[in-house]
Amino acid sequence: EPQAAPQGAPATPAALVRQVRAHLGGPYAHAPLPMAPPPGGPYATQLAHVQQLGEMGWCTWNLGTGDASWSDHVYVIFDRSPEEGPVALDALAAYVVPADRPAFDRALREVLGGARAQAEFRIRTASGPRVLRTVLDPVAGPGGAAGTVYGVIQDITRRAEERLLADTLSDAILPRQ
Repeated sequence: EPQAAPQGAPATPAALVRQVRAHLGGPYAHAPLPMAPPPGGPYATQLAHVQQLGEMGWCTWNLGTGDASWSDHVYVIFDRSPEEGPVALDALAAYVVPADRPAFDRALREVLGGARAQAEFRIRTASGPRVLRTVLDPVAGPGGAAGTVYGVIQDITRRAEERLLADTLSDAILPRQ
């Protein structure tokens, strides 16, 4: 059951992001995103390998301009082609399983309020549901509000499935009373 937004707070992720964009305004709202590591650089292969091993990737959202960038592995996690481009921060909610929206919405409110946020939630992809762990870190823009959000997204589906199996086996062997 989704929780209602606190009184006076925007009710949807899109409204939250629009509110932050409106607050930013001014000459810094269109500052370019920080550059990703240059392709083919000395660490590019290592970075790609680490992301694959850890089943994780990074993302950046500029709240003033709406610009976003994702590492290659985030596209893999979301079953999305890089040609389609990254998903806007407020549009990520469309991927989230409805039962997990409260956790996602809470993390989004926290990060847009200027605090680091962590959440676990399930998403739907073309190849089936996935369980994600995300850490979002805001960087203040003019006036102190979040201007850029840096994130790490990790696919923990396999770990969640193993945990569920272990709990099921444990309950079968040692029933709870």
